Amino acid sequence: MKNPHIDSKTINQIRLNASEPNALALGYPVNRKHAFEIDLSLLGIQDNSMSTTYLNNIASPYYHGAYTTDNIKDIEVALMKILGKHFNLPNEFGYVTSGGTEANFACLWWHRNYLLKEFIVKPVLLCSSRSHYSLKKIANQLDIEIININATYSGIDYTFRINFKKSK
Repeated sequence: MKNPHIDSKTINQIRLNASEPNALALGYPVNRKHAFEIDLSLLGIQDNSMSTTYLNNIASPYYHGAYTTDNIKDIEVALMKILGKHFNLPNEFGYVTSGGTEANFACLWWHRNYLLKEFIVKPVLLCSSRSHYSLKKIANQLDIEIININATYSGIDYTFRINFKKSK
């Protein structure tokens, strides 16, 4: 597959479109005009670049609402299409998260709901004791039983055994 390329003019237009509604918003981090000043060049970041643009994903990128940052949704959908082609996926559904915790929450939430709807089975989450710190908290929020499998720096403890009980 050809590597998708977006020219600098398009990137700049995306940045301007994303920044425009932020100028009307109140509060940090969306409107940073009144935030403390940092010399971004020390971090290797150019002022007025995509690195200084606040991209806030709100709700589904496939539904436009009355949010001031709805223009970000078009960027998300375009990115999903690029990634779908890159990974040869039949369906490029998804959204861009702000980090690992949100990604873990979305994944567990959607799959828990799928298992409950399709199989009427309450899921159990098996994960390494070295897994992302958010998993225990998310499992608690979604009422998912979590089983930690002991892990060391050299790998998983393969002597671990699980006794699954058959539900009646």
